Amino acid sequence: MDKKFRHYINLEDNESFQLVYTSQLYGTFFAVYARFNWTESRPPTSEGEKKKYIIQSIDFEVINYKGLINIGIVEVLIPTEFLAQLDERLNADKKGTVKAFNLVMRGMGGSKHSDRSNPRTEVSWPGPDREPLNLEIASDDLIYFKRTIERLHSDGTPEENGLFDDEFWYREGTKDTIEKRKPIPELEMPSASTFNFDSGPLCPESKNRVI
Repeated sequence: MDKKFRHYINLEDNESFQLVYTSQLYGTFFAVYARFNWTESRPPTSEGEKKKYIIQSIDFEVINYKGLINIGIVEVLIPTEFLAQLDERLNADKKGTVKAFNLVMRGMGGSKHSDRSNPRTEVSWPGPDREPLNLEIASDDLIYFKRTIERLHSDGTPEENGLFDDEFWYREGTKDTIEKRKPIPELEMPSASTFNFDSGPLCPESKNRVI
């Protein structure tokens, strides 16, 4: 008998942070929680129609449970050009539509990237100085999170200030044996170069059904 494992998001609860993604980077086990802020909900008006929520913003919080290096969020993106492809791959039962988010993350112990903000464990997205999302999400929709990771050091080198970036590099004894680590290919997803980041081999995505 096949077993089914599901993650669910209850949008009716817009006060709690709900678990949307977990993984491990740099030996640190961490989890990402999200609170979906909506200003309007629309009950179904006809048979078969789903209840809809108009999402204005999402608050993210990263909890680093175990490990030496804290992991934070640099920014959140919506890969709109790949939604049709994602819907075909992830939403075989066609119960709802796919809403996708790209969590760009980085270890917090590396050097500051001059052209990027520092990673944070608390992020309000899209932020007070930007337009609200006005994103419609309905019951039975699938919320997909793709995690990509930036290099730990700004110049892409394997080591800086005694901190070795072992998510992108591998070493065994001497610097002469350092080789770049390549991420595991992603199934029918845009390549890592599309986002200009690598996904890393461990648990790069999550899928959550809206109830």
